[in-house]
Amino acid sequence: MKVEERLTDWASHYHSQEDYQRIFYLMDKTMKQLHDHNYYITNFNPDEITFSHQGNQISFVEYKQQTTFDNQKEQEIDQNIYNLSFLAVGIYSETLPYLTPQFLKENFQQFKMFLPEEDITYYQSVLTRKNYIYYSDFKDAKNQQQIKKLNDSLSSDQGQKKGGQKTKATAAGKAYAELENANQSSNMAAFTTRFLLPFLILAASLLIPLFAFLLGLSS
Repeated sequence: MKVEERLTDWASHYHSQEDYQRIFYLMDKTMKQLHDHNYYITNFNPDEITFSHQGNQISFVEYKQQTTFDNQKEQEIDQNIYNLSFLAVGIYSETLPYLTPQFLKENFQQFKMFLPEEDITYYQSVLTRKNYIYYSDFKDAKNQQQIKKLNDSLSSDQGQKKGGQKTKATAAGKAYAELENANQSSNMAAFTTRFLLPFLILAASLLIPLFAFLLGLSS
């Protein structure tokens, strides 16, 4: 039996991160379809968002308040992408009633612990860097990258090149690759700061007395 439920009511019960990822993916897909038909969403209050579901299978999302684009279509699309990301982080962290855009931007590091690890770079990019990409495009690009890596690995293991469709070089695919590279660079920088620099400082503290001792012996 299918049930229609407000996002507010659904989010008031326990759900896994995977459940939230699925619903935010579907919400983003629905939003993108509205944009493709020249509509945008005017209210992201979870009381104004409903969906039909049977068990955990969500089949349909409806935004109650939407209208046709004005003369600023690109800005309105960007704002919708931002608002959905803001809504997602607010729900993940259970801070939505109190959260403000400025506070989230300035304190995003504190919210990372509430987010799915593989989605952190996406939300950080949208909410703090104004890199407006559809969440569904980001997830699709990530899946394509993973499939490509798997195919490349299988081809390498078999010692031969197999024909196959390459990952489409969409804006989302490029953005995903850039975000992953930035994340890896950030991780390497964090590793350097946390582990390598203390090691170098410790090594220097040991070597300097040793050199002084050796110089003393040679004089």
